[in-house]
Amino acid sequence: MAKRKRTMDPEAQFQRAFRMLARGQHRQARQQLEQLLPLAQDHPTLQQIHLALADACLSLRDLPAAIDHAAKVLELNPDNYYAHYFLGFAYSLQSDWTQAIPPLRRAMELNPKDPEYYRALGWALYNQAETKEEGQALLEQALHLAPAHVPTLTDLAMLHGQEQRFDQALLFARRAVQLAPSDPMAQNVLAGLSHFKQEFERLGGQPPGPKPPARPATEAEWRELIAATDEFNQLVQLWLDLHPVKDIDEANASLRELNELWNSTPRQELGGRSPNQMMGR
Repeated sequence: MAKRKRTMDPEAQFQRAFRMLARGQHRQARQQLEQLLPLAQDHPTLQQIHLALADACLSLRDLPAAIDHAAKVLELNPDNYYAHYFLGFAYSLQSDWTQAIPPLRRAMELNPKDPEYYRALGWALYNQAETKEEGQALLEQALHLAPAHVPTLTDLAMLHGQEQRFDQALLFARRAVQLAPSDPMAQNVLAGLSHFKQEFERLGGQPPGPKPPARPATEAEWRELIAATDEFNQLVQLWLDLHPVKDIDEANASLRELNELWNSTPRQELGGRSPNQMMGR
């Protein structure tokens, strides 16, 4: 008498498919999950199945299907931050930044402890001209939260490369390769930046540096100069040249004003904070 084939319940089948995903068997996992969908319409695993399908489809770069499954999860649970992330990430892969930003921002709001959400949103914001600064700040925050996160390092490398700050870009790219020597993305970013830097220099270009005004006149111009240099003594000399004083009391009062500007001006090497902020003032 032939044995009847034992069928697994949807939960057990889902767990089997999930193990396939964890092993990187995205195509097999997708097939298994798609077979489950008709059986799980009224089952508690339905949301998980759509979420796992969104994950598998992202890995297979079937972006329309990934977007569709992530949207179905959000119909069932509008506060599922994984689904918001998958949705935004899929749009990012299409370079559709306008569509990517709202779900990525929502994912970060729902799960503010995950540095990957800061990275993903930061990269999308940076690629929109009007939100570049916010995007770079979020990428730097993501790196602060997870200094060894390779995708953040490669994003920052590409960001600085796009701005032709090649030395800084290469620092991030080399760090990414040190942490993940077999990561093809990290390897490609490092190779590309090295090539572009060589070509840029061969053609006579120089990476742009800050160009503050030579003779600052307004507070804003002084802050711009302060942010671009760490040579305090040279600033003092320039300040006194442009602010003549009659005696030592006037000199002390004048230098207190400069010192106040120096300590309250945010600087890149301090992570975008001022000395006062660093000291909690």
